[in-house]
Amino acid sequence: MRLAKNTFFLMLLSLVIFSGCKKDNEGGESPAENGTIQATVEGSSFKSVKIATSATKTTAQGTTTLMIQGNTGGQDAKAIVITIIGFEGKGVYKFGEQMVPIVTGSYSEIKIDLDNPNNPEIKFWTAPYEDSGVAGKIEVTKLSETNIEGVFNFKAKNNDDGSFKTVNSGSFNIDFK
Repeated sequence: MRLAKNTFFLMLLSLVIFSGCKKDNEGGESPAENGTIQATVEGSSFKSVKIATSATKTTAQGTTTLMIQGNTGGQDAKAIVITIIGFEGKGVYKFGEQMVPIVTGSYSEIKIDLDNPNNPEIKFWTAPYEDSGVAGKIEVTKLSETNIEGVFNFKAKNNDDGSFKTVNSGSFNIDFK
């Protein structure tokens, strides 16, 4: 877990260094601008910057993994990452309902003090979490060789302090890298 957290932190930190919807998304087309992830987190707007947003789809040993991620950039960056292990194309995937496919989501806040950039303040909220049941869902509504679109929502928990973040009205429209 520590290795995953450190790897995720390094990825987010590199994105931050290089960077800066009121609709209830229950399916249909993604309202996100091309190259972005948009959502509402605890009532505040989230919109990733294009340079720090990506979608990757890889297949190894017959299992396809989809990862979408976006970061707002800047000193007070926020990030959303969703991973589906066992991705099978368009459709609805639930966070925490089943063993396969495995669907995870995270929301993080990264504050960087430019006087001490090697010691950022990082908070992670993840879904699913212990005893969460279904913690949300992602629906892939459009999929081509070059682009993926969809909508999502999830409730995530911070395992350090027990707090929760609700990510609503999420949407994405991202070209594959």
